[in-house]
Amino acid sequence: MIKSIRIMGYSEIQYFLQSPFFLKEEISKYDNVYIISILDPTQFKAIPTEYKKNTLVLRFYDADPRKKDYKELKEKLPFGPSHSKRLANWVNERIFKKETNDLLLIHCFFGIHRSGAIGFFLAKNLGINMTEFNYINPEIDPSRWVLSVLESCKSYFNFKENIKNVGFTY
Repeated sequence: MIKSIRIMGYSEIQYFLQSPFFLKEEISKYDNVYIISILDPTQFKAIPTEYKKNTLVLRFYDADPRKKDYKELKEKLPFGPSHSKRLANWVNERIFKKETNDLLLIHCFFGIHRSGAIGFFLAKNLGINMTEFNYINPEIDPSRWVLSVLESCKSYFNFKENIKNVGFTY
């Protein structure tokens, strides 16, 4: 089960995954490390190969179809129900399998909106201590669009079957 969630930017996660200090000191505290890698659809570089089996790659832009400027950017692919379904399947397969002490790293390009929204949603629904989550991730500003899509697709996740939902609100 996920015990901690860290939100990062792309360059930060690259540094941490390649840093001997981080690997020894931080990752050794956990049984498993999972990664959600959020990339723009045209961005190719992802996570180092040794982490691939525990990594989910989601490709979507930091775009909100409800905003006026979105209409001018028709080629922008926003977060949608298909992304929620992939995320839910990945979470349901890996995170609820066993009782372990796991770390979830989530990154997007800057580590603020897209990854912040997914991290906040998962922390809230997995019963993560929100005070600790906010302390570890002070820079996030979760995308309201991504949060609204995740909330509308919440039934895809096995939260109620696997954990007491503590009922945090946004």
